Amino acid sequence: MKIKAVGAYSAKQPLEPMDITRREPGPNDVKIEIAYCGVCHSDLHQVRSEWAGTVYPCVPGHEIVGRVVAVGDQVENMRRAIWSVSAALSTVVNIAKSVKTGWKTTVIT
Repeated sequence: MKIKAVGAYSAKQPLEPMDITRREPGPNDVKIEIAYCGVCHSDLHQVRSEWAGTVYPCVPGHEIVGRVVAVGDQVENMRRAIWSVSAALSTVVNIAKSVKTGWKTTVIT
């Protein structure tokens, strides 16, 4: 699916609106409609490729507030329409682990 995001296409480019492609949510996923997102300095280090492992386009923003709009059938203890505050699973400190295990997060505006 195509989504709207804000990110950078390289370490030297500024953040800008973009369209990116994401897979459809699966049975172990929770889809959150983002209401607010913070971009912290750690995000900027990642966008600028000052830390290892940056993949472009890079979409920063792992601190989010949003509403759960879909829940996979394998997910427990989560229901639709509740509000969620999250430091997403693939935060900068866990980038390598998230890439290896397939965990992905994307900020959708």
